[in-house]
Amino acid sequence: MAAPASAVSWWRGLRLPALARLGFLAALACLIGTCSSQPGAARAEPTGRNGSLQLYVLYSGSCVQCRLTKPLVSRFADDHPGQLSWAMVLLEENQGRQLRQRYGARCVPAVLIVDETGRLLAGPRCGPVTYAELEELLQDAKRASGGGG
Repeated sequence: MAAPASAVSWWRGLRLPALARLGFLAALACLIGTCSSQPGAARAEPTGRNGSLQLYVLYSGSCVQCRLTKPLVSRFADDHPGQLSWAMVLLEENQGRQLRQRYGARCVPAVLIVDETGRLLAGPRCGPVTYAELEELLQDAKRASGGGG
């Protein structure tokens, strides 16, 4: 079904950056009940990549910036094969609450890297992150684990 012409002209008339429009659409989808509380296929356990480092993104189901973090983290992990695994963890679920308490995350999204024993190596980094900030977190984690840079 095509949108009425008035709606299309209204939308085109908005002077918003593309990211703001995306956030607006995501928030609107949640308001009308068509969004999921979990972005994509959120997993409580890290993905099956063979890295010994585990990157967690703690997020809230109502946080638009959290949803926008997932594709960036996915691309980052794909660009670093064998170095780390990653997971999006919903704070409203039990494991999210446990991770937040254990690692002192006080915001969403919160990005952190732990080793295979659960020792915090880098983070938590609060708020939306950039690719460069993920690189910095990974380097900090490697230094903390004795793996160098």
